[in-house]
Amino acid sequence: MTLTQTLGTPKFPSGHGSPDRKGLDVGKLSRKVLRRAHIVLALVVVGLLLGHEALKLVQPRYTSPATVLLDPKRPGSFGAESEFANLYVDNAKVSGVLAIMQSADLLQHVVDSQHLADDPEFADAKPSAIVTLLSRLHILPAPPAEVDTPEIRRLRAVGRLARAIRITRVGMTYAVEVEATASTGPKAQRLAQALIDAYLEDQSELKAGAAKRDYAWLTDRLSKVRDDLSRSEEEVEAIRRKFDLPEATSASGGVDQQTVSGLNTQLLMADADVAARRARYEEAERIRKSGGDLGALSEAVASRTIEDLRKQQTDARRHLADLVTHYTPAYPELIQTQRDLRLIDSAIDAETTRIVTNLLDEYESAAARRQALADDLARRARDASGDDKSEGRVQLRDAQRVVDANRGLYNAFLGKLQDVEQQLSRHDPEARILSPAAEPDAPSFPKPIMFFGGGGAVGMLAGLGLVLLIPMRESGYTSINDAESKLSLPVLGAVPLLPRQARNARRSPTSIVDYVVTRSLSQFSECLRALRIALHIGSLGGPRVIQLTSAVAGEGKSSLAATLAVSAALSGIRTALIEADVRRPSISGLFGLQDCLGLTDILQDNVPYRDAVQKHRGLPLSIITAGTVPSPAPDIVASQSFADLIRQVAREHDLVILDSPPVLAVSDPLVIAKVVDATVLVVESRATPQLAVDHALKALRVARAPLVGVVLNKADLSRASQYSYGNGAYGSYRPILRKLS
Repeated sequence: MTLTQTLGTPKFPSGHGSPDRKGLDVGKLSRKVLRRAHIVLALVVVGLLLGHEALKLVQPRYTSPATVLLDPKRPGSFGAESEFANLYVDNAKVSGVLAIMQSADLLQHVVDSQHLADDPEFADAKPSAIVTLLSRLHILPAPPAEVDTPEIRRLRAVGRLARAIRITRVGMTYAVEVEATASTGPKAQRLAQALIDAYLEDQSELKAGAAKRDYAWLTDRLSKVRDDLSRSEEEVEAIRRKFDLPEATSASGGVDQQTVSGLNTQLLMADADVAARRARYEEAERIRKSGGDLGALSEAVASRTIEDLRKQQTDARRHLADLVTHYTPAYPELIQTQRDLRLIDSAIDAETTRIVTNLLDEYESAAARRQALADDLARRARDASGDDKSEGRVQLRDAQRVVDANRGLYNAFLGKLQDVEQQLSRHDPEARILSPAAEPDAPSFPKPIMFFGGGGAVGMLAGLGLVLLIPMRESGYTSINDAESKLSLPVLGAVPLLPRQARNARRSPTSIVDYVVTRSLSQFSECLRALRIALHIGSLGGPRVIQLTSAVAGEGKSSLAATLAVSAALSGIRTALIEADVRRPSISGLFGLQDCLGLTDILQDNVPYRDAVQKHRGLPLSIITAGTVPSPAPDIVASQSFADLIRQVAREHDLVILDSPPVLAVSDPLVIAKVVDATVLVVESRATPQLAVDHALKALRVARAPLVGVVLNKADLSRASQYSYGNGAYGSYRPILRKLS
């Protein structure tokens, strides 16, 4: 029975190494992470240290908040009842206030008052960090030097101040929170307070200016109405004296007095309405012609269109200031933004013109209604003149109606004038400060938790990625289960690396061989014995001629063949070791037999077989080296002489081990496979590419080599859980015994 028949088809224990096993092995993944937890911990510490260093490099920023409460009273409300003038939140008013606070005019006022055009933080040219880096790397040309005029510095300061200011509404209330950010706490406090003061001052000046204009206009109108009233009263007295009419005459006559009284009342109200609408129209027309801002008009404040356009205007001006800060006037986006801003200004002008036109229409409509009432009253007077039959009474009635109209108009203007006088004396604030700007005691940026937490998280992710990437990057086979599941071949054993002392002493010719002899109870020696058991060496029916080959060079097959031969000889087995790798011989060097006759001398120079056999001192081990022929024939192992030599050596020994060259380097192993009982493929653990092993196995199978299994060489048995080994030297072969049982 051959060895391949003894081993049969490889069997895989349930749940261990089965090639059909699919899915993510969480336990295996966890073990990998735990085994390399020190890498993750080290990278977390490195991330924390980098976060600490980055925290020291970042310039701190300070933010000072302040809160303002807007006045919710409607225009015209007065007294205690004004506190409840608005039972709803005027969203349009709050939005308008936010737009005013963020407007370029108000920001320019803050820039001028705080001299920000001379502040390097806000006015100095600062090229983009990305552009600077790319120019230093010569990827982009160096940016041209920016023109630095006082006007450009002022615009640059406005743009940066707009980014440093944050204005938000507190919930659905009339409270507005203003936050200013700067490089120092006192500067942030000054900017926040300066913006609030600028808004309050702007609104106070706006209301005071409007009140003064209204007062001047009402005073002039009141003087004219007073003169008209005096003249109309004098005319009444003149008519009464001319016709010698008593004072009660004006209340007599056949006209329906109640109807006339009602018409007179309506006429008075119409006169007041005409005067008010005319005043609003004339004021709007005056502001428009003088180029002033119509935003103070109630019609403009209530216009949703103007509100949206002003928001767009504010955003466009802020964006324009930002572009002016970073780019030259020829920059396309800057030109487009200027064009958009002009279009928005034109839209605002068109909307204000429409508002003024609507005011004119309302004024003309009110005047037409007033004229209709006057015509109706005159018609009734003419109808009643036939009953009076008195020309004097008719003239007196008309004159008295004019007096009543002038007196009503005078009283209306007088009341308006008194309201304006109260506004001039009261100066009701548009808003009041709930909480003034305070100097921050700690920077708002950077947050230490962000840098430390971010650095630690990045370090942890990098560590986990590295821990999981290391096994993925390993192109070789990492464990017995891994090799069996992928190769569908039995793994006969895993042989560890030699101890460091033995590897460092390789200059001594017999160091490796002597290590097996002198350290027969070491883990390395135990693994060799386990490999012999797996190969049934020395057992009935076991192979007598074994070829050790590999896929590529450098996998340690020669050292393994030599130490396996020494291990078998130590157990009393008559062993022969043949160095069949005649192109790159290694066995002769391990035993110090470099200049001895060997295989090529026997096959090419017809040297007698016994003259080329070297006997080991103290062990039943015969060694046939590669020989001394400098250029061996390419097909030396394919000759009949080679086959006869192998049979002759096998008759005189219990075990023959051939150290063959790599399969993918030359075809010798495929030829040698025809004269051996078993072929063992040596694979270096975690190093030999899986593709190379696959090609080597395919070539051996095509050549019908008696392939019995794979040996993982240079394995790190300290990772016992990966290789299914127990702790200690004596537990290293138990999994293989269980596999064979």
